[in-house]
Amino acid sequence: MNISLMRQIDKWIFGFLVLLLKIFPKRSNPPKEIKKILIIKLWAVGDAVLSLPMIYGLKKNYPKAKIEVFCHKNNAFVYEGHAN
Repeated sequence: MNISLMRQIDKWIFGFLVLLLKIFPKRSNPPKEIKKILIIKLWAVGDAVLSLPMIYGLKKNYPKAKIEVFCHKNNAFVYEGHAN
């Protein structure tokens, strides 16, 4: 898959999905126990690096949760060594 196509998918498809998810009402009380968290990061190494503090915060707030990152193979090195 070429880089231009991946950027377009990241920008338009996932942007649309975020807008689509906004129509659902927000929970007033978040669940007390979260078992799994999936972070989707397909492109942009800089954004992957900037997502690390968020992952550390999630680990701190949900220590029992299994956190997984779905990313492009070019970004995988950012997350290596930061696994659960």
